[in-house]
Amino acid sequence: MSRFLLAWALGGNYGHLGKLAPLTRALKDSGHDVALAVRDLSTLGQFLDRSEATFLQAPVDAPPRWRLQPASFADILEESGFGNPDRLDGLVRGWHGLFDLYRPDVVVAEYAPSAVFAAKLAGIPCLRMDTGFAIPPEMSPYPCFRPWLKLRREQLLGKEMNMLQAMNQVRKDYGHSAHEYLFQAVQANLTLLTTVPELDHYPARKGGCYIGPLLNLDTGQNVPWPGGNGKRIFAYLRPFPELGLVLDGLRDCGSQTIAVVPGIDQELCDRYSGSNLSITSQTAALRPILTKADLVVSHTGHGLTSAALLAGVPTLAIPTQIEQMMLMRTIERIGIGIGITPNALRAHFQEVLQKTLADQEITHRTQEIAAKYSRYDEKRTLARLIKTIERLPEAIRNRQPGKQEKINR
Repeated sequence: MSRFLLAWALGGNYGHLGKLAPLTRALKDSGHDVALAVRDLSTLGQFLDRSEATFLQAPVDAPPRWRLQPASFADILEESGFGNPDRLDGLVRGWHGLFDLYRPDVVVAEYAPSAVFAAKLAGIPCLRMDTGFAIPPEMSPYPCFRPWLKLRREQLLGKEMNMLQAMNQVRKDYGHSAHEYLFQAVQANLTLLTTVPELDHYPARKGGCYIGPLLNLDTGQNVPWPGGNGKRIFAYLRPFPELGLVLDGLRDCGSQTIAVVPGIDQELCDRYSGSNLSITSQTAALRPILTKADLVVSHTGHGLTSAALLAGVPTLAIPTQIEQMMLMRTIERIGIGIGITPNALRAHFQEVLQKTLADQEITHRTQEIAAKYSRYDEKRTLARLIKTIERLPEAIRNRQPGKQEKINR
């Protein structure tokens, strides 16, 4: 039996725990001891029973009062504590306290760059797994999220070099040599992309190790389709200023719609629910819904977008943050959906909704890519992932310096 610590420190919503929960169960079923150090303990009970793992609070840096509009992944690292040696040292001390408490054989980081940084300083084998957004290409500088800003390479590189000074100061304090590039600071012993190449937020990436998405399709209540004879739409949305406009359009479009809106106000829920629109704030089991859906309407979170793609269901994307905007551009580029920004909803949502429902080329292209992955087996992927995690310490001891290990396939 080995001891594995699974870490999640950045980002919100359910997508991160949705990936860690099936991995936790699979590791537990393989006879291992598992601890989860997560950003938000309040939602963990919706995915796992306390008997399945040790629950720990992940060290999280208190964000500054100002909020960045990140131009690259370097800005996300800076805002989460990497740009200041005192804040970064606090994170390292927090992680090292958890490592001393739990004594993991391997740290598995899911959007937890500070856990990767701290594990390297502690000499603990570390596997980093996530979607493309949270694992940008290992290059200097990192690619810019917002090309319309027309930032020069020198501007991006200058910020990274300033941040690198802070990181190298912390590394020096712990007896480690300096890094030359920023990406090296969060480079794990092994990096795996839990997506398919078509849904990589960085389509120009070369050499990524893609293992496919880890989904959580069976957690939640079974929600029946409402009445009606129209096409079936599944909407997964969060409360945002234009939510009422979207619910209006879904109610009036003549389709059968299931809308899952965590945190929706009950008055709003009652106002928009109707004979052809079922609204719930509870987690819904996605597998039975996606097998019958004709369209998914969402903010373009990676988990649901990849689940829809594998089910052959097109997406209407309404992004509210830069990660979602990047994925919206991707699905439009490969032809599996259409996007609309929130500020265009009032004038164009009904038009875009009808266009997406009627576009047979989008449906055909989505089903074409789904057929490519028809043999994808998440259980087999989990089994291979577990073997890789189990063998990582030995693989590190035996590997040639400077090379990453490949996943056991």
